[in-house]
Amino acid sequence: MSTYFESIWQFLSIAEVGLIAIGITSFLASTVMPLGSEPYLLAFLALHPQQYLEAIVIASIANTLGGVSTWYLGSLSNRFVSSTSKFENHHKLLKYMKKYGASVLIFSWLPVVGDVLSGLAGWMKLPLGPCFIYMLIGKSLRYIVIVVTFLQIR
Repeated sequence: MSTYFESIWQFLSIAEVGLIAIGITSFLASTVMPLGSEPYLLAFLALHPQQYLEAIVIASIANTLGGVSTWYLGSLSNRFVSSTSKFENHHKLLKYMKKYGASVLIFSWLPVVGDVLSGLAGWMKLPLGPCFIYMLIGKSLRYIVIVVTFLQIR
């Protein structure tokens, strides 16, 4: 069994494969799936610290695209959930989204709440362009902080 995991680890330690895996895990982590991309990102950087910039760019874009997919699901759900009463558990988020619009999505990187923000933005039919930009900024800043911190303490 340990040789099985060793062979998987050797395969994933190939830089190109590792960057693809970062993209996949970062995308999935930003959907409604309970998955974190950070452990794989840090494992990759432990093996390939010189590729920190590529890792940040791929993780940021893939994570943002995952947020866009959640935005899209929210926009589709608008057809089925037309009343704000369905979001009474998230009334504060709804209030902030109405007040600040797409700029709230700079916090879309937050666990649990970020997915709700992205879906709510789609449900509210906020324009995708500004939503994408704010998601990208927030998620990129998070990955930059994580990577810089990791490389400093490594």
